[in-house]
Parts: sequence; C-alpha cells; structure tokens
Amino acid sequence: MVASKNTFVLLIGLAALWGCSGPERAPHQPITGVDRPYDPPPESRGSGSSTEDVDDDDGSPPAVRSNTPEPEPVDEPRRSKHFLGSFIDEVALAALDAPGNIAIFPAMARDEVTSRTTVNGLGDHLAETTATELELAGVSGIVHGSQLINDILATNRGLDSWRALNDVYWIAERIGARYAIFGTANRQTFDRLARDEALEIVWRCIRVDDRHVVATYRRELKGDLSRELYRYTKTETSWRIGEDAEPFQPSLDAELRIAMRVLGQRIAFEHAAKLSGKRTQVDPMAIAANRGERAELQAWAAAFQRAFDQAERRADDGSVLNRDAVWSSGPVTIQGTEHATFLAALDAFEQKNAAAGASRTASLSKDLSSLLGASLQGQLGDRITLVSDDSERQRLLQVIRSDAAAAQQDDAVDPTTIAMLSAEGAEVLITSALRPIADSYRIEVVVTDLTTGSKSIEDFPIEPQFSAELLALAGR
Repeated sequence: MVASKNTFVLLIGLAALWGCSGPERAPHQPITGVDRPYDPPPESRGSGSSTEDVDDDDGSPPAVRSNTPEPEPVDEPRRSKHFLGSFIDEVALAALDAPGNIAIFPAMARDEVTSRTTVNGLGDHLAETTATELELAGVSGIVHGSQLINDILATNRGLDSWRALNDVYWIAERIGARYAIFGTANRQTFDRLARDEALEIVWRCIRVDDRHVVATYRRELKGDLSRELYRYTKTETSWRIGEDAEPFQPSLDAELRIAMRVLGQRIAFEHAAKLSGKRTQVDPMAIAANRGERAELQAWAAAFQRAFDQAERRADDGSVLNRDAVWSSGPVTIQGTEHATFLAALDAFEQKNAAAGASRTASLSKDLSSLLGASLQGQLGDRITLVSDDSERQRLLQVIRSDAAAAQQDDAVDPTTIAMLSAEGAEVLITSALRPIADSYRIEVVVTDLTTGSKSIEDFPIEPQFSAELLALAGR
C-alpha cells in the first residue's frame, strides 16, 4: 500500500514537471527555437511593393529577443527591407561614395502576344520602387518616370529610338547620367497545365562612364511574391517605346551640340590626368570643304596663316613683332592680291567668307567648340584652365587656322601653331573636326599635349539621317 502511494506521488510529480517543460510536440517533431534555430518562412518579407508590408519580426528566438532597438549605423545608408534589398544597398553605397545622377529605366519585357520588346506596368513598378528605396537610403539625383522621359526628349531623341536593352547605354550617356539602372522582367512558363511558372527579374546598375557593373539582381521568383508582382503587368504605364512610341524628328543643330557635350564628358573621364592643372586651348571646329568656293577660301586661309606667322616671327629689321603689331603691318600679298595691312586682308576674307554663304559654318564651329569647353569645365571644374581670348580678330584667325588644317592629315598640327600657343602659355590643344565617313559623318576630337606631343582621339558618329544636311553644311 505504501509502495502504491509512493508510486502515485511520483507520477503526480513527473506530470507537473512535464507540464512545465515546454510546448507539446508530436512524435519526432522539432520545436522552433528549442530543437532548431528560427527559420523564417519563404517570402515572409511581404509582397515587395511597399516597405509597409514587411513583417517586423526580426527572426531571433524568443529567448534572446531584445526590446532595445539597435542603434542606427553612422555614415551608412539605410538598409532596405525590400525584396531587392541587397541590390538597393549596393547601389546606395556606390552613389553616396561617388554622387551623380542615377537614371532608372523601367524594366523591359517580351510581349506575350506579339513577342516585341515593350514596357508594362511591372517594369514601371520596379523602377518606381527602386527610386523610392534609394531615396529612403539618402541617395539624391534620381531621374525616373516622366522626368526621365523629358530628359530623353531634351537630348534630341524620342522613345521610338529605345528598342533594345543595349540602347540604355547611349541614352544614359546622352542625358548625362553617372549611373543607369535597367533590366528585364519576364514570365517564365515551365508547365502551363501544372501552373509551374516563375517571374524572372534581371535588374542591373552600371556606371555609365566605363560601364562598370555596380550591382546585379537576377532571380526566378515563385509563389506569393511572384503572383503579387505579376499583377502589375496588367496595370497601365505611360511608357511607349520602339514601334509603339510616337515618331520623333531630331534636329541637326541639337544633335551636334549634344555630341560636343558627350565628347566633353568622355574626354574629362578618359584624360582627366592630362588636363588637370593645365592651360588648355579649345580651337573652333574644322568643318571641312573640299571643292568650289569653300576650297578657294580654304586655300586663301592657308596662305594668310603662313604670311601672318612669318610676319609675327620676324620683321624686316630682324626684330620680333607682337600680334597686335602684325595686324597693322603691311603691305601683304595673299594669293596675288595686295592688301595695305593684315587687318585689311582679314576684312577682305570676311567679305569673301560671307559672300560664299559660309557665315553659318564659321559661327557653328565657334559655338560647338565653346560647348566642348563648357562641358569640360563642367566635368573638371577648377582642375582645368581654359585659355580664352577676347579678341574677335583672334577668334576669326582660329577659325581660319582650323579651316586650313581640315584638309591636312588627322594627326597633323602645324608646328608654328604649337609654338605660338606654347608662347601664350597653353599646355594642351584640343581640336575638333567634322569628317565624312562612308555615307555619314563623325565628329573627331584630338587632345594634344603641347609639351610632349602625345595625342589622344575621341570620336562621335553622326547618324546617316543627318547626312543630307551635313553635306550642305560642309559644302561638299
């Protein structure tokens, strides 16, 4: 009887102990936080469309959860809880370290009916949420949506010119972006009957100057997140690209000016070390003409340049004249015609130039070189010093020299010109020319170090649609 009573007490004690030992489990079933670490269920971070849908559970076991919030990191961007979180964080770190405009293009997709490349509501949604997350991370200079459309139109191009993924590279360069974010979002169907489908997203950020990949997100999404995102493909978007876009008619003048700005950006990036701290002369663009009246004017300009240089270097008594004295010296004979002074000869040239209808060419060449200089100054700031001359006569003389040099070899720079510029304190000479290639033209810019003679060349092809206008402009 005693043994039975002891046995009963023992059983009561074990039952009480068992009731305090933890949650009940099924046979062989582990308990989260006890037998195994906490493992959050897939896609517990919500739909990805808004950070408000993110679960506040940080995934730590109940026994070690702290009610004290973690301190915010100092001098670091906010960590994104978006499904693109790691991608957002990498872009934010790069942009905060080296700031610049970020162009966010909507993701492209294959139309399920026509198989054409297009932009749907999902592509727009990815761009918008990426922009929002970057702004929350403290990144500025973000260009997306209607602002990006306006910037593209302002660069003399319409959305009808955006037809493929690779077009993003040159579009981003034209609008002056430092970074570009773009990619694709397509539905992948493995077994339609079994509803085995996934949403494949490829999202990328590049640095425009050298096309370095800053961050990449590539994943096949399934389940709730895929379904949540796919519904955006049925929503409206203002983006119409390629064949679906309204036709745009670009202008030649705008194209040439944008080309000079882009060339300035390239030169500043590629040759910053050569230009930094140097006095740089930017010559007017040489717009070549090789027949008719322009050829005659070009020959006259070359003869004038030779006579002017000779008079500047050596006067009759062996002394050296300064430039102002040369203008008033004379008489001078240019191509069999005598003029009282060099200034009178230049006046005659101006009349010939205007009579030949070349005034627009001369004006355009100066305007374009000014834009190139302004682009360089904008990129390099006080690291570059542009040599300027307020003399209208000197600017016209530079146009004459450029026209005369246009018929020479691409890498030819007159030694007299180099000596003259070096005497004035210039250390780098930047020349540009509009040259025919096949059925179109290209703008070629040559950067010459006047102390070492080394040369670097950058060029910008002009599309064939402008060939007829350029043909008339160049007088060919």
